[in-house]
Amino acid sequence: MGPSEGLRRRDFIKLTALGGGVLLLAACGASPTAPAKANPTASGSSGQAAPTAATPPITQAVVNPIPANVKLATDQTARYVYSEPTHLDPGLATSGSEVYLIYEIWEGLLAFDAQGNVIPLGATKWDISPDGTVYTFHLRDGIKWTDGTPVTAHDYEWAWKRNVDPKTASEYAEALYIVKNAKPFNEGKITDASQVGVKALDDKTLQVTLEGPAGYFLRIASTWTAMPLPRPAVEKYGAKWVEAANIISNGPFKLTEWNHDQQITLTRNEGYWGDKPKLQKVTIKITPDIPKTSLPGYENNELDFAIGPWPADMDRIKGDATLSKQLHIFPGSATEFVVCDATNPTSPVGKADFRRALYLALDRDKIVNNVFKGIYRPAYTMLPDDILGHNPNARIQGTVKDAQDLLAKAGYPGGKGATLTMVYAQTSTNDLLGQVLQQMWQTNLGIKVNLSPTESKAFTALRKTWTTGHYDLYFSAWGSDYLDPFDWMNFLFTTGTDFYHAHWSNADFDKLCDQAATALDQTKRGQLYGQAETILINDAAYIPLYHTGTPYLIKPWVLNYIWQTVGGRPFKYIEIAQH
Repeated sequence: MGPSEGLRRRDFIKLTALGGGVLLLAACGASPTAPAKANPTASGSSGQAAPTAATPPITQAVVNPIPANVKLATDQTARYVYSEPTHLDPGLATSGSEVYLIYEIWEGLLAFDAQGNVIPLGATKWDISPDGTVYTFHLRDGIKWTDGTPVTAHDYEWAWKRNVDPKTASEYAEALYIVKNAKPFNEGKITDASQVGVKALDDKTLQVTLEGPAGYFLRIASTWTAMPLPRPAVEKYGAKWVEAANIISNGPFKLTEWNHDQQITLTRNEGYWGDKPKLQKVTIKITPDIPKTSLPGYENNELDFAIGPWPADMDRIKGDATLSKQLHIFPGSATEFVVCDATNPTSPVGKADFRRALYLALDRDKIVNNVFKGIYRPAYTMLPDDILGHNPNARIQGTVKDAQDLLAKAGYPGGKGATLTMVYAQTSTNDLLGQVLQQMWQTNLGIKVNLSPTESKAFTALRKTWTTGHYDLYFSAWGSDYLDPFDWMNFLFTTGTDFYHAHWSNADFDKLCDQAATALDQTKRGQLYGQAETILINDAAYIPLYHTGTPYLIKPWVLNYIWQTVGGRPFKYIEIAQH
């Protein structure tokens, strides 16, 4: 996804982003101090603190802290650019362009702050049974939908059951599989929704029964899939319930305009229960290619933010006296990787040795530094280093010569007879990455790779056909939805999920992930997931390329922009200074 991030367990590191004005705090032994504006205040207390061993602190960046005696602009409008959402339905959303907005216009039971502590939102507190399998959430008074009706526990119960209903076809239904009977209900093995372990005991009390203990469950409860939904609107308008004329939500902003493929407008929700945003409005220009559109718009003062990467312009930006001071690079808890169809009977990628050759033939340092100007970090394994179980020793060791030997072992000496097609969603950045991979595999292995750039919506539709259909290669990415390896290993790569349709299956990998999911000892969980990563990388159905990062340009009059890797809602805290 979405595109989300946290921190590795390591010494306290202080990173100053390029150009000044932003401080990145990465901590494990010590926690960064969040600014006053960063953490919403909430009455009540959580039933249990977030387990620190499983939930390392989240990277947070504060850009342009509010100075004393600041004079604010009369027009509190922020101008942004992003891509067209496929869905703004929390039960169906999968991509960053959707989730980014969902966190601004909806709100769930709880969130996590920059130190990994729980923030009560829709729920003020919760009780946990001694065996860790039953959570009882007590909802806050006074929370309303944007139509003025109260948000109740029944809205949560209906939403969770609706999201795991096979008729809904949610790609994120698996996120709720820890809830008792959610998986068999989603798979059609149980047809009675009342057997799914979520129940409103009354308007203010939600009880959730799990399949077993899960130290990461509160992280699941903080995600968009677990947000409440307005049943009357969903049932009345069907798929059109999220259109601006029909939508009902409960977050700090509300959607007031969605002119498809052109513009989205958010306005302040005056009925929001908590501190109201300072911004009155956010206008979001929609574009199919964010980096290509954002930079000229920013330089022409049509936008207050620009989102990269801009490989072709980065040297110019860093050398510009003005732009360099407005540049901020945020590290990502995300990985870009190539997906191979591991069972394609007519393609070389169906052979593990061939896939290992592809892995070893890539010069990741050159990709990161020469092509993407140091914005990213080389990735030789899948899990980012802020995720429990990250195992650098899982890396496949070898040289280009070893890759050539593996190619011959697979039956394609010198690349003879090996022609591949690599598909990807077309953007200027993806075009560049595709060309680099094509060249490296041609140069180092003699393999011919045909590139097939595809419009983003068409690519999404094509990927769905690969549930059972075959292909050679494509590249994609994943970012942490919450800071736990379950969100990666169990959710993406096990046989029962196969989220990316690699058609890869390994019984030992599945067993390790199953054991880690239910283990309560976090050290043991890390060891199990580390072993699982070794298997995942060695079979090379997924070939990691780099861990992501995102460069932003932010105008100096945009105050208190708070970037947080998981579940952040920066618009809520922004103020616009006179300029």
